[in-house]
Amino acid sequence: MSDFSDPTKSQEKIKRNEEESTETAQHETTPAHVEQEETVEEAIPQEPLTEEPSLNDSSEEVTDVRTSSSEYIEQPEGTEKTKTPETDSETDETPLSEQSSASETDNYQGSEDNSLSESEETPASEQREDFETTTDAKAADDTPDAETADTDDELIVAATASKVSGRFVRKQTENIRPESESVTAEETTPQQDTISAEVPPQSRQKKKKEKKPKEPLPDVAPESKILNSLSLLPWLTLLIFAALQGGIALFFRDLWPIQEAQTAAVVKDTLAASNWLTPMLDGKPYSGAMPLYFWFSSAVALIPDIALNFLVKASTVLSSMLFVLSTYIFARAVGVSKKTSLAAGLLTIAAFIPAISMQLNGLETLFAAFVTLSHAAFVMGWKRERSLLWLPLGFICVAAATLTGGFPGLILPLFSILFISLWRKRPTRFGEWDVACGFGIFLIIVLSWFTYVNFAVQPEYLLNLVPNILSAPFKGALAHLPYWWHMLAMLPFMLLPWLIVVLVLPWTKLFSIVFYKNILATRNPENIGVAYLWLSAVLSCALYSVLDYMTPVWLLVLLPQIAILAARAIKNFSPLRSKIFYRLHALIFLAAGAGLIGLVNFTQLIPFEIHGWMYLSAILLATAGLFWLRSPLNSRLGIVGLALVMTILLQPLLIMSAPAINSFISIKDISMTMEEYAEKDFVPVVYNTDPAPFAYFVNKPVTHVFDPHSLSTVLNTNKNVVLIMSATDWDNWLTKPESLKLVGTQGAAIPHLGKGFILAVQEKRASRYGTPEVKEPQDETTPPKSQEPAVEEPEPTPPAKDEPALDAPQTDNEEEPAPLGEPLNDNSTTATSEAVQQETALTLPITPELTAPANQ
Repeated sequence: MSDFSDPTKSQEKIKRNEEESTETAQHETTPAHVEQEETVEEAIPQEPLTEEPSLNDSSEEVTDVRTSSSEYIEQPEGTEKTKTPETDSETDETPLSEQSSASETDNYQGSEDNSLSESEETPASEQREDFETTTDAKAADDTPDAETADTDDELIVAATASKVSGRFVRKQTENIRPESESVTAEETTPQQDTISAEVPPQSRQKKKKEKKPKEPLPDVAPESKILNSLSLLPWLTLLIFAALQGGIALFFRDLWPIQEAQTAAVVKDTLAASNWLTPMLDGKPYSGAMPLYFWFSSAVALIPDIALNFLVKASTVLSSMLFVLSTYIFARAVGVSKKTSLAAGLLTIAAFIPAISMQLNGLETLFAAFVTLSHAAFVMGWKRERSLLWLPLGFICVAAATLTGGFPGLILPLFSILFISLWRKRPTRFGEWDVACGFGIFLIIVLSWFTYVNFAVQPEYLLNLVPNILSAPFKGALAHLPYWWHMLAMLPFMLLPWLIVVLVLPWTKLFSIVFYKNILATRNPENIGVAYLWLSAVLSCALYSVLDYMTPVWLLVLLPQIAILAARAIKNFSPLRSKIFYRLHALIFLAAGAGLIGLVNFTQLIPFEIHGWMYLSAILLATAGLFWLRSPLNSRLGIVGLALVMTILLQPLLIMSAPAINSFISIKDISMTMEEYAEKDFVPVVYNTDPAPFAYFVNKPVTHVFDPHSLSTVLNTNKNVVLIMSATDWDNWLTKPESLKLVGTQGAAIPHLGKGFILAVQEKRASRYGTPEVKEPQDETTPPKSQEPAVEEPEPTPPAKDEPALDAPQTDNEEEPAPLGEPLNDNSTTATSEAVQQETALTLPITPELTAPANQ
């Protein structure tokens, strides 16, 4: 047909086609057309797009295409066929010859106006539209049968295209909406229903896609600017943290533990006596501890205008600062980097119990600092063939540790270098001349002090110091052997909260050959540091398990080695292990905070009131949430956070909770009771325990006795005595005199370590009431009444040690000349009545008998 056909005929044909299309659109929902729609959609792209089919076989092409292979099901380009009604409606105003070009132009413009999915059409879809429009134009000029056939097939293709696009391509279902302009209301209603039903899942998918996906953890921990800046001056960082932990509380708390009161009393008397080489207490050499810590505190007291209480607490803080710094020096000597050495020093601050003990026990902290410095010097010297610098420095630190804490300060470093020489298969290294030179310096320092004390000071000082301080741990070793595991049981509590590092370690490496090759490689001089760490730690555990040290504070000697080993392990943590490590910390802090709330409010397990418990629990719970939500991927950066949390936590503990704990642990109450009796002319006596803590609160001199014989002598030579002794000694004293009356007790902070102290009083009236009971068995052996010269005969019989006992009764007659019918110790020979002679005869032989049981 020609392109110039009659427009009226084409309009009639198109109107008829539209009526037929409305009838066929009503049957779109029937299942019979679904398979046909899919097959037609699949078959269209397989036809050649450049050739125009003839008018006679156009219907046959469509029917044959339905049986073709289904390869086009997955492609969504076929949705453009839904625009054929638009092209049909436009043919009412334009000739058939211009319909093909107009349909192409309208389709291209419509695709730009609708959605982004239509703008991405492929050339194949455009060619299919051209093919359909040209076919419609040619079919319109032919016979009516061909027109109806082509129109029916075309409507089926359009309907199937819209159906398939709605089922398989949800994004293109929105493009169907513009067709409602040329389609009846019956045809648009089901399409709008299907579109509204499909919109909610699409909006949900968009919301899900808007969420940012979780970034995977990196394989290597990222660098931290905070850690890099702190590692520029790591020693300064450690000193600041150690100073903040105990320095703030210096201005708020009083002398809390027993040792602080001991140091204050000794330093006060030592400065008054101006004799530093021998610590003094009440004008006598003090043998309750080694002298170096008191020299250290006395040196701090030289600061002008410093109070005694403040200098003692400042000495404790300075000892803790030196201990933390020695840990860093030891790590650097071993061969650890600056960042890891900084982490090791911070771990000593981040452990809960050491952080408290370092701020309260200056002597043990200073002892651990000197031992750690000696380890560092020995490692540096053992890396070389000979070292004239490091070995003498190491032995100087050993001498300082010995003068601070006794012979363990010598044994721990000496055994360490001995075993490291055997590990390196160089036992002769222990006998080199630099080692001999250093050991000679040690002997000169220690023996010179002992020599001075022996000849320039009272010899009794060494007689008390050696058995009670130097050899005491070794004397009780056999009795302590059944309890060897006690110190090891305390060790895990010393390392909380970062003890959980053992749960995150890669334990599978134990089954690899490389692990054991690395152990053997520690025999090399460059790797000797790691071997020294392990050997010194194991030897320290073994030594404290055997010796009679039952206080956890002595385990500070083990802390540097374990902290360095833990810092080396934490450095190698991957980001995943680091996240697990700090989330476990969060659980520990959560349990501690919740447990503290439960113990204070719902139980009576705590024997004292904690005033600052709400601040402590708030800090613990906040730390738990912080580490759970923001677990650092850089494990060494998290150690800085642990040290900061422990520093903040100690402030309410030392400032607010210490006064409440003071009433339970401190000996201040029992000492103040002794002071009250001392003001009433009672003689203060301390038996078999350190008198310095009690002497700090008592203004009068305190008598210190060690053996029962000396105690009996003091009780018999003095009328009024106030006595403090341990509850254990009180229970084991089977021959205690009845004149002693128990008036007070002080419970022990740790029941396993003792029963505390007792306070007993002997008054003069109590001693007189006891004399008649002892005199009665002596009446049969007394001489007859007629023998008056026998009154003076018993006077020379008592030994010299009992002579003071005879002087005491003489003062009784002077104080109370008129006794209330009680027998008195009267030595006068002017008595005229027989009753007085009988009383004197009964009284004089009693004195040796009274002293005999006490001496036993």
